[in-house]
Amino acid sequence: SGMTTIDSLEKQLGISKRKVKESVTSLSSEIQIYESHQQITLLINKEIIQFENKPRDADYIKLINDFRGKYLTESSLYQVLLFVLEQRIFSILTIANNLSYSESYAYKLFGKLKQFFQYMNSGIQLTKVNESLIQLAGNESTVRIFHYLVISVASKGNHWLFKSITQREILAVQSYINSKRYEKLSPIGKNRVNYIVAVYELALKKRFKLSELDREVVELGEVINKEKEINLYLNYLKEEIRDNEMPLHEELIHLAFVINYFTQEIRSDEEKQALGNALYAVKNNFIVNTCIQLLDKIIKRYNIPNESYNLLLYSLCNRLVVIHYLGLYKFMPLYNVPLLVGQMECFVERCIHESLSAFKSEPSFEKIKYSFTQIITGYLVLKIPTKQKIYIEFFHRPEYKSIIENAIKHNYNHQVLQVTSDYSEADIVVSDTSGYDKTKFFYFRDVFDQNAWEELGLYLNQVISNEITQIN
Repeated sequence: SGMTTIDSLEKQLGISKRKVKESVTSLSSEIQIYESHQQITLLINKEIIQFENKPRDADYIKLINDFRGKYLTESSLYQVLLFVLEQRIFSILTIANNLSYSESYAYKLFGKLKQFFQYMNSGIQLTKVNESLIQLAGNESTVRIFHYLVISVASKGNHWLFKSITQREILAVQSYINSKRYEKLSPIGKNRVNYIVAVYELALKKRFKLSELDREVVELGEVINKEKEINLYLNYLKEEIRDNEMPLHEELIHLAFVINYFTQEIRSDEEKQALGNALYAVKNNFIVNTCIQLLDKIIKRYNIPNESYNLLLYSLCNRLVVIHYLGLYKFMPLYNVPLLVGQMECFVERCIHESLSAFKSEPSFEKIKYSFTQIITGYLVLKIPTKQKIYIEFFHRPEYKSIIENAIKHNYNHQVLQVTSDYSEADIVVSDTSGYDKTKFFYFRDVFDQNAWEELGLYLNQVISNEITQIN
């Protein structure tokens, strides 16, 4: 919001007012270290803490990302976590030597890391191999997804944080595969794919392989992951690992599902629609049948075009695999989830409960339900008309009418907001006087008043948002 109060931080952080002020002063000094953030200044004015000049959105996001990266990557515990995730089997002495810590400090950090994994409660733990060696143990799919998340949350796609594999090595892999999909991604999107590939490369080179995947997941993977890039990557891995006994087919299916989930831009909508159509033809697959059953319940009430149906089928199947079968649900905390208030969302939730009854007793169910509700309602909102008709009339300055009408026609989709000359069919009235019986009314002062334009935009956007939320 650009400002807060000392009292609110005192309560939220459980520290004294003096400590709050010290922390703000320290933070302000650290901001100035970054040349790109030197124009951002924090001020304490009595009880209020605020920016001297509120940062632009782009500056604010960069500030957040820079400091998240700074605080995490300079943390000794985070450095130990990265080391353990990459090495998998290690000794306390190797931690101390590699990270230049004393052995006693390495023991202390190791104890904190054990506590951290217990707190995470994801099944990942540190176990003794022998008197000196320790191993990071747990479900391999869980470990890899966690490793990717540990990197991505700190880097936000802007930094290479791996220690035992270089970015150049992964770029060489991408060059070998020569994927047109990869080349179309943004720089951040490419980095995200590179992080995921690096995690798999590290695990395989350390001889850690995935548990056998469910038959339904493998069958699904074979339908939707036939691209030549996957086959090229398989050849590359065979050359790198040189172990004919290590099954790599399921490794690639797992990798493809994870990349498609986290980098949804890697496939076009047309490709997703074609894959959804192919999935619909799959028989006796529990994952596909479950998602089809759900969508068939939805279309009894809402008309979904065939293209959107196929796109949704692909997206739901991929999400169900990654969230439930590959274990992403373990890292999907549902904090501050808003209550469902719209009739559409409540209907979708009921359909999910009916169609996914087999998952209700699973720890993943609430995460699946939340994800499915968001993606299905997102598509339905696009396909269901929410048109609001707006009547514009000026008593004192009639010439303002055409100016505002043209501005609305230029800035809003006709399917969302339509200007009408018939007062009886109007949902919204914009005018410079009173006397209307419509509940949605906006008083517009003057076309040369910039604040009036901004307030009109905010008002119309809120009306549209409310309609979408409350739609049947």
